[in-house]
Amino acid sequence: MASASRPGWARAHNMIILSLNTAAGPAEMLGLKLQDVFVHNPDTARIYILEHAKNKNRVREVPLNVDALAAVKELLRLAKEAGCGRPEHYLIPSRIQRGLYDPCRHGDWPRTAWFEICATAGVKCRPYDLRHSGLTKLAEKNPEQVVLKIAGHVSAQMLRRGLCSRPSACSPQCCGQHRLGCSRAR
Repeated sequence: MASASRPGWARAHNMIILSLNTAAGPAEMLGLKLQDVFVHNPDTARIYILEHAKNKNRVREVPLNVDALAAVKELLRLAKEAGCGRPEHYLIPSRIQRGLYDPCRHGDWPRTAWFEICATAGVKCRPYDLRHSGLTKLAEKNPEQVVLKIAGHVSAQMLRRGLCSRPSACSPQCCGQHRLGCSRAR
């Protein structure tokens, strides 16, 4: 993906990959602290979504697949470059100005990079659509109870509301054939 090679797009690119592979929403990713991320053993790699969860059911443990693990490792590298090193520091720190970060405050969604990536890919969708696409991807490969636990949903009815009802019918304008995450036909 071109986003991995463009300056300023690395953080957004890795957040997109993480969301698509874990169904973590934008605020949930921004709330991740270094102490919530475990990547040393690929077999047990996971993130713990504790902050910025919508409700108590969305507080959860999420296993990382190969792609999500690579994305988190890159986000950890970027966080270290930004001065994050203590467990209570945010994985995505707040940017004060170019090259200066506050690791004790969570950052914002990388809007500029997001819009540039979407424009380059020829898709139009919202950052939260990545969560829905991630849920659809998880549901295609896992039993419902596993997806419910990873998604932080209480009921199968709520889960179905977040799934793409007709992935094959989605238009390129909607989801770019699920390249970036818009999972609902508009």
